[in-house]
Formats: sequence, C-alpha cells, structure tokens
Amino acid sequence: RGLSDAGYDTYVTPRTGNRPDGLLTAVKRADFDVVEHRDILFNDCGDRVATLLHLRHKVAGATPTVPVATDGGASGGGGDGASARSVGDVLLVNTHLLFPHNSNSTLIRLRETFKILEYLHEYQEKMGG
Repeated sequence: RGLSDAGYDTYVTPRTGNRPDGLLTAVKRADFDVVEHRDILFNDCGDRVATLLHLRHKVAGATPTVPVATDGGASGGGGDGASARSVGDVLLVNTHLLFPHNSNSTLIRLRETFKILEYLHEYQEKMGG
C-alpha cells in the first residue's frame, strides 16, 4: 500500500548536481492543506536541498495545538511542564544537513542552517508575517 493510498500527498525535492537521491515529505491530506510548496536549492559543494511547505490545518473551527514547554524545556516538551498552544499555519522545512565528517563539516552545516533560516525569514516577509 502506497503513501497516496494511505491518505498522504508527497513532495519530492531531488538533489542538485544530477545526484540520484533527494528528499521526500509526506503530508496527511485529511489534516492539512498545502498553501505553498517550494524547493530550496543550496547550490553548494554537497548539492544540498530543502523542502518548504506552508501548511494550514483543515479542521473547521479549530486550530491544531502543540505541546509547549513552560519550564524552559526541562520537561522535554511533555509532562507537567507543558501546556497547549494554537499554532495556526505551519512552516515545515525538511532537509538533510551534511554529515559531520570533520571539523570543517560543522562550518558547512552552520552555513546550511543559516541559508534555511534566511529563506524562512524572506518567505515570512513576503507573506506579510
């Protein structure tokens, strides 16, 4: 049984540089509408990519909630230190950062993370948020 048969829409972002792999992101169509889907191409030495999905919860009259640690994260996001908060629209990013082969890899991973955060900031400004 495939993901589509199980109620999921799938989004594939292939790696650049003619690499044979990439990213797969699956969204349960009964729960979320996909407002927008974008591929983020890092154009770096590792041919890294990311997928950005702007999701909106489908349940009429309700918004999804996520656990929020109210104790600085000491509870691990659950238990007595957590409460619920409505999340409205969700920006979901899927990526695969470079494996830390050596100390230089850490700098590359930071640059990849910065590119994602920069892209998210630009997207939020474009959307008026």
